[in-house]
Amino acid sequence: MIKVLHVISDKNIGGAGRLLLNLLEEADREKFDLSVALPDGSLLIPRIEALNINTFRLKGGTSSSELSAMREVCKIIKKERPHIVHTHSALFARIAARVCGIPVKINTKHCSLELTDNIGFPKRRRQNFLTHYLPTTQ
Repeated sequence: MIKVLHVISDKNIGGAGRLLLNLLEEADREKFDLSVALPDGSLLIPRIEALNINTFRLKGGTSSSELSAMREVCKIIKKERPHIVHTHSALFARIAARVCGIPVKINTKHCSLELTDNIGFPKRRRQNFLTHYLPTTQ
């Protein structure tokens, strides 16, 4: 069985949450052992738990770049030992998966706009640099 940990930073149910719910509903539960880490108080929690999927409630993690949530996700990864970490624009989880040596990391971008900051350097390029070039611990 393939263990997949999904990580999302949404507290409301928007496009990313709906996509995640669809993925969870349609997944082959004989092949995939699914779990989800998300902020405590998220409106997604009751819907995910109704699908009989294990949830991990993060104290932080309400922003994609909230690096303090990285420690929480690392603890979950070390305890659960997933084969795949699928992040839904949660930069802190992509870094955690990289640092913890997860071989398969999937990131789903849930918008069609190029993200830029005030100096014109695309955030996506900076985030990809962080998650692809950080050293991996074994």
